[in-house]
Amino acid sequence: MAPYNLRFNLEALTDIENSLQWGKRNWGEEKGDKMGAGLHAEVQKRLTTFPLSCPLAPESKEFEQEVPQFVYNRYRILFFVEGREVSILYVRGPFHN
Repeated sequence: MAPYNLRFNLEALTDIENSLQWGKRNWGEEKGDKMGAGLHAEVQKRLTTFPLSCPLAPESKEFEQEVPQFVYNRYRILFFVEGREVSILYVRGPFHN
């Protein structure tokens, strides 16, 4: 089966950048970079192969279509699937107030 394509919306990219900066401030440069690399690798691995196996996010009822979530460590990645494309909407984690 062909892999799914990932597309990050602007808010998701901003969330990821905020997460990386938060990690570096709280854990140091090296650990923050390692956390970011791990998050990227797991999102890439899971959402390009099995996005439909993820449960729905509690926020799903706020959208017109189902919004699953992928949980990695302390992060929730909210996305939707259209055909063979996974659109990542938000990344939620401890960097949010």
